Amino acid sequence: MNTSDVHSLVSTVDELIFSYTGEHLDDLQQAILEGSLDYQKYAEIAKNTHRSEKYIKDVAGKLWQTISTALGEEVKKTNIKSSLTRYNKSNFSNYNVVNSVQIYRDNICTNLPENELKQPKAYQEAILEAIP
Repeated sequence: MNTSDVHSLVSTVDELIFSYTGEHLDDLQQAILEGSLDYQKYAEIAKNTHRSEKYIKDVAGKLWQTISTALGEEVKKTNIKSSLTRYNKSNFSNYNVVNSVQIYRDNICTNLPENELKQPKAYQEAILEAIP
């Protein structure tokens, strides 16, 4: 995995953790994640971060548990790439492009006149149900 891919996945995890806990990854968590994505053993990550292997394993265990809870699936060092790939694919499916304006989830760009904005049918039906 190249360096930009690793940084992209670390950024994705940081955003995920922040949205779940309100806190960003710290430097050690980032190093553990980067090392894991580069197939490093905990001993090597420990050496690179000047920590004990036991401490790295403890921090990594808590990190995998937090990511698991946020993603709703068991995540560990051996499946972190596949879990993040599934997460990225599911997030990508939440994107829509309307008249060359990118819309993400519920954030609608107001560059278009309101009558030109296209909304999903489910959203329109929900509005109709909410109107007495």
